[in-house]
Amino acid sequence: MSVENRATDSTAPEEQAVADAFFAWAAAELARRRQASQESLARARAGRDEARWQVAERAEARLQQLTAMTTTHPPYFARIRCRLAEESGEVVPLDVRVSNFPRSESFPVPPGPREMLDVSHLTALADLVRHPRQPTLTVSLTERQLLQAAGTGRLEVLDAVVEDVEWDGSRIRRTAPRFGAVFEDRVRRRLQGTASTSLEAMADVLDPEQSRILAQRDPRRRVMLLDGPAGTGKTVVAAHRIAVAAPADRPGLFVVPSATLAAYLTPALPRLGLAQAGTRVVTPEDLLALVAPAFLRWRIPDPQSAWPPDGVARIRSAGQKDPARFLAAQPDAFRHPAALLLLAVRGGARLPVPPAWVIVDEVQAMPAPALAALGDLAASDAWWVLAGDPLQADRDPFVWADAAKLLGPGRGAPQRMSLRQAYRLPPAIHGAAAALRQRLAPDAPASTSVRWHPVPGAVRRWPVSSPPAAVLADWLAMARRASPSGTMAVIVPDQMPSPDLASLGRAFDALGVVPERLTDDPVYRGGVVLAPLARLRGLEFDAVLIWDASGRAYPDTPEAGRRMYTALTRARRLAVALVSATDPMSPWVADWPVLESAATLGTS
Repeated sequence: MSVENRATDSTAPEEQAVADAFFAWAAAELARRRQASQESLARARAGRDEARWQVAERAEARLQQLTAMTTTHPPYFARIRCRLAEESGEVVPLDVRVSNFPRSESFPVPPGPREMLDVSHLTALADLVRHPRQPTLTVSLTERQLLQAAGTGRLEVLDAVVEDVEWDGSRIRRTAPRFGAVFEDRVRRRLQGTASTSLEAMADVLDPEQSRILAQRDPRRRVMLLDGPAGTGKTVVAAHRIAVAAPADRPGLFVVPSATLAAYLTPALPRLGLAQAGTRVVTPEDLLALVAPAFLRWRIPDPQSAWPPDGVARIRSAGQKDPARFLAAQPDAFRHPAALLLLAVRGGARLPVPPAWVIVDEVQAMPAPALAALGDLAASDAWWVLAGDPLQADRDPFVWADAAKLLGPGRGAPQRMSLRQAYRLPPAIHGAAAALRQRLAPDAPASTSVRWHPVPGAVRRWPVSSPPAAVLADWLAMARRASPSGTMAVIVPDQMPSPDLASLGRAFDALGVVPERLTDDPVYRGGVVLAPLARLRGLEFDAVLIWDASGRAYPDTPEAGRRMYTALTRARRLAVALVSATDPMSPWVADWPVLESAATLGTS
């Protein structure tokens, strides 16, 4: 039977009764959990036994989750009412609430228990939130026990109503069908806030286009190539795709090109549906440390020499038995952690358990040997998502087919899916980015910014002749007008001369501002960051200042155009490119409006 996602009259009064019952139950339950946590902690301290400490940690986690549900976040954001048909023909009614938390909470509401589900896909029933027209669900024994049923098998959705629930403190303001006004308002509020230092704020928001991709679950198509311009939610969709398709009880890998991006994504794992034990976000260097730590002594984190086109073939054909001798005859690029990882894997290094799924985010920036190594490390039946934007490739043009081939034979034909609806970029920034995309790749599919984006955004080129301290002072004032407590990035050229970088540092000192450098410590904690573009890949900031937009730093080459596109799309409200009043400007910013006065820009 088909699934009917019916639009219904507002159920806010009925839902408020459920919410009141939840808070009444939670008040008593919190007292019980607080006592249980204190008692288990006392037993652990007295016994000094590892098992007792684990019990104490679980008790504290249950207390903290319920505390967060009742004090810092709404306890749930969606409601599912549906009828499910078992294979035997028996019909099972279901009325559940879907929360933002990695553990389900059950609470008694007359006339019977109402089950909380977590937003991650650790339970298959949460799929109904992602795509309400899902016709079948595969439900595990544990989940069927929640339904007080027996056995295992498939359940068919006979009919379903999925509604968003909008909260005002502990009161429910309204409910509405999924992807309706409540969904739009929730996303709008998040976009009005400042850019987060982690992905967590937007990790549980998916739209119909994204949900359509999640519904593609052909078991014969285990490699997905997920394409999309900046701001379309590739990372979120990639994670949820794995959470709904790959086995939850087998370990996987979430691989990114930089430690900064790894730190940005890690807090969002529960909301991304990847809260399984052992799941972590790793870089090629992290993987090298896991499979062959002895190889770390040869690494050069950022070699200057470019990776040769035949580099993967060279490693695969020779050098495994005597890595030191092989490396001595190669250029510095072969001492990148990704190349060392492939060298170690070809020599037999392996993870204790082959990953059952792999996500490669920002794949266009992932070195080719890292993809080849992952192909050898993963299980033969692994699920894959390679997510990225080809227009953000730094050096060589990125080709999806080449990336898929690096995984090795026997994976089946890859499935390519595209995202085109941009949420993160406001209209002005999206428009400038779309113009760059059109110049760089005229045949690339276009994207659109949501028409109801709450921030207009601004893009300017700024001819300056003032000292660096004066320029920084004006820019900080602009950025703070755009977002008083926002995040800010000053993007410097990858090879910025040391005297120029020192001068910029002194300018910050003169203003009493200490920027984060993202060098030894890759974690970005907010405020002002000073870093080259490679360190900021995948991150977002309220305001971005491209420190040197001269023709020298961004010449008239496709590589420079892609770098400018990447730098521009890091901004969520304000993007400003500095050009010298006397030196030639980059052709990639020539069409941007000129900033006549710093005092006239920065409000939105």
